[in-house]
Amino acid sequence: MLRKQKPYMLIGSPGCKAFSQWMTLNRARSRDVEAIDRALMKAKVHINFVVSLYREQMDGGRYFMHEHPLQASSWAMPAMQALWEIPEVQRAHGDQCMYGAEVQTGRAAGQPVKKPSGFLTNSPCLAKSLSKRCKGLGGYCSRLRGGKHELCSGKVASDAQVYPKGLCRAVLKGVTKQMKKDGLLIQGCYGVQVKDDE
Repeated sequence: MLRKQKPYMLIGSPGCKAFSQWMTLNRARSRDVEAIDRALMKAKVHINFVVSLYREQMDGGRYFMHEHPLQASSWAMPAMQALWEIPEVQRAHGDQCMYGAEVQTGRAAGQPVKKPSGFLTNSPCLAKSLSKRCKGLGGYCSRLRGGKHELCSGKVASDAQVYPKGLCRAVLKGVTKQMKKDGLLIQGCYGVQVKDDE
């Protein structure tokens, strides 16, 4: 599909459960360590696959975005490290509370979920759009509505797999700015334009 459609921006958000700090703690207490190791191996194969897609995007002169929690162990994988070392690739740090991530249900509904995330991309405009950081101290959030960050675990973490609308808007704004910079969106015109000499 990638080779046929050649998308301008490929967004990768592979599952991160196997790479989480919680999973490392669970492994230490688990009776079925082999099952955890199998899940991690499967997740690593998936990361290697998406990295190969990102490289294909770059080889075609197109863009990619990879998202994973900032503290996920996947960032230390050789394939990720090699991708990160490419000069035009950069990692942005964005706290999802600044894009609207919050607890969806229960006693803490509406409280912010910080969820520090890493965004690896070869689009400078997208990297800039995804670099909003929470400046709150002592667990408190610096978003306009304030609140105290809830721990991103269990049901909260499960719900936080869905990007908040603000993060989706930030991605779209970053991609739009990149398209303008690349001359594909022209002021006063609707839709994507073919590049021309003018």
